[in-house]
Amino acid sequence: MRIAIVTGGSRGLGRALCEQLSTRGYKLIEFSRTAPHPYSVSTDLSDPDLSRKKVRHALLSLKRDACDGLLVIHNAGTLTPIGPAASKSDAAVLANINTNFVSALLVLSEVMATFQSIVQRQADGELVAPDRVAQAVLRLVAEPTLVPGERYAASAYFSAP
Repeated sequence: MRIAIVTGGSRGLGRALCEQLSTRGYKLIEFSRTAPHPYSVSTDLSDPDLSRKKVRHALLSLKRDACDGLLVIHNAGTLTPIGPAASKSDAAVLANINTNFVSALLVLSEVMATFQSIVQRQADGELVAPDRVAQAVLRLVAEPTLVPGERYAASAYFSAP
């Protein structure tokens, strides 16, 4: 069974990705505020504590031992507040950071904790442990926007103990 975990799949690009993955036979779990699909879990990713608990609960319901492919897509995001952070309330800035950055880390953390016994195969056939999979995903998605210190912090965060 191939599993896809998607955040922000309620509309737009995320919805299209969910529809494509569904037609390709993936078992889907989608996390969003509106949760429009039968496979959706309603959560507000700007609330790290609540969303982490909901993600953990949803992932534990999966048959992990039957997983032969795992795909994680963090598509959730918000553009608000747009403009200098100094002109925004602390709550608005924190909600933006939580939705756009913290939620991606927490979802990946829960995926890694849930699937740590599963090994992934890269395109070149090399077997990769889940912590390296998460690092690769983070590099592909976020590295162009990370400065060296953030890159090191993200790499250390996902390193195996």
